[in-house]
Amino acid sequence: MFSGVLYFLGSAIGITTIFALAMEKAPPERRGRAMASFSLSFSLSVGAGGLLIGLAVDIAGFTWMFMMTAALCALGFIPTGRYGSEVK
Repeated sequence: MFSGVLYFLGSAIGITTIFALAMEKAPPERRGRAMASFSLSFSLSVGAGGLLIGLAVDIAGFTWMFMMTAALCALGFIPTGRYGSEVK
């Protein structure tokens, strides 16, 4: 139950922060397009991610699936470190 609460809080905070950042970086006249692009790409990433993770489990097993997702999360720190300091 505690893990579920932490997962929910992390998702809620992370998604809203990324959404706010996308809106802040978009030019004012293109915010509608930015919101649509973000919403579409987020939905596609959830669907495609589930398929890819299921495929990884089927091919390599749970251990390698967790290793692969940890590596992908670690790769996400590169743009965060590069562009995170520009956010005011």
